[in-house]
Amino acid sequence: MIWTMSKGIFKRDAQINLCLDGHLRYYKFNSVLHSDDIFVGWGQKANTRQIKQRAHALGLPYWQLEDGFIGYVGHPAKGGLALSLIADPVGIYYDARQPSQLEQLIATPCDSALLARAERLMADLVRFGITKYNCYASSEAHQAGSGDLLSRLQADPRPRVLLVDQVAGDLSIPGALASEADFLAMVAAARRAHPTARLLLRTHPDTRFSHRWRRRKRGVLARLAARDPALADLEVISEPCHPHALIGLVSAVYTVSSQLGFEALLLGKPVHCFGMPFYAGWGLTHDSQRCERRAQAVTALAAAGQGISLPQLVAAALICYPRYLDP
Repeated sequence: MIWTMSKGIFKRDAQINLCLDGHLRYYKFNSVLHSDDIFVGWGQKANTRQIKQRAHALGLPYWQLEDGFIGYVGHPAKGGLALSLIADPVGIYYDARQPSQLEQLIATPCDSALLARAERLMADLVRFGITKYNCYASSEAHQAGSGDLLSRLQADPRPRVLLVDQVAGDLSIPGALASEADFLAMVAAARRAHPTARLLLRTHPDTRFSHRWRRRKRGVLARLAARDPALADLEVISEPCHPHALIGLVSAVYTVSSQLGFEALLLGKPVHCFGMPFYAGWGLTHDSQRCERRAQAVTALAAAGQGISLPQLVAAALICYPRYLDP
């Protein structure tokens, strides 16, 4: 049995039951438990602490749930269909302050068959323009965007660099060992490395949507740029545009911990990380932070004559870690 104390999670019982091959139930303090039961909560939200503490007190497993990296057909704020689910019994992928199952999977060498499957998957992701929120009119990345936006960007011959904004207050920022100051450091580093480039600031898709009972979310840098003249040179890209289309137009991608950095690796772009997202710390990105666990894993693999390749990262993050559901 799978137990939750979240009404929001309970609304997704059909997906959770299928993905986890179990039966989701709403936990009450008089519920009858069994030794093979598990408790689940969504990420690290404050309202999950009670059930996590309850699971530990009872000596039962606690799994943290999140959407997978190929998350939806459509945007969840607009009724998009969920495609995947992460159920991590160790930690959660966006919190580098502690281990996660994904971190363990990345550090475990893959066999040749799984690596070959990952390479085929990488090619298909790029070919079909698969991303987190698949809410674009065309599955072809070069067609799935504002024609005026792409034409405007291409009309200027100067080089372009992409800076990725994130939702202010999102748990993935402190989880990536970062703060607001790291976003400003990211801008400064991009300016130094690319003094003649246009600095394109990609806003997070969630900042364009709002629920009727919630205020619209704000981006960290978009909010700062609106009131700080020192950030006036950032060109804010808020129009709907497939992320792969933007990535294809730039020479480098700068991020704190956005998944867009992972997609940029798939598209062969240099990625500079100012936090510690799941794909950083493995020798595939240019990192300003350090995670000692990952550094030790990389050193141990190197001593054994092995390394962590992009296909191995993809195999862990997109094949082994999430569970998928055909909607």
